[in-house]
Amino acid sequence: MAEFGGKRNVGAIVGAHLSVALSEISGQEPEAHNPWYCPSIDEYAGLLKQHGFDVPEAVVEPRTRPLEGGRRGMVGLIERFAGEFWSGLSDHVRSHVINEVAERLRPTLCRDGNWIADYRRIRVVAVKNS
Repeated sequence: MAEFGGKRNVGAIVGAHLSVALSEISGQEPEAHNPWYCPSIDEYAGLLKQHGFDVPEAVVEPRTRPLEGGRRGMVGLIERFAGEFWSGLSDHVRSHVINEVAERLRPTLCRDGNWIADYRRIRVVAVKNS
């Protein structure tokens, strides 16, 4: 059994990173810095089957997660999990782009000062063939 981020997991957050990267950081290919690999159910089940597993169950579940601390919670999530997007930048520029990402997410992931993360989780059961 496993559960992990599926295709379009934190999609709004990734999209905001790519948008800011395109507008703020010239000369770099932003998608190459995307630290997340989030497969589709079909992709992951196919990999399991190629390695000798049966996959009796695989589902994707959209799940929002409230972030504590308001806007600081979103900035903290970005700092913890998206460092590769901003590696090599000065602290000043890094702080600027992280704040810009958070601001671009406000209309989508903030309601009445409460911030959420837009998770999509894959839950899979796989059994090794004998």
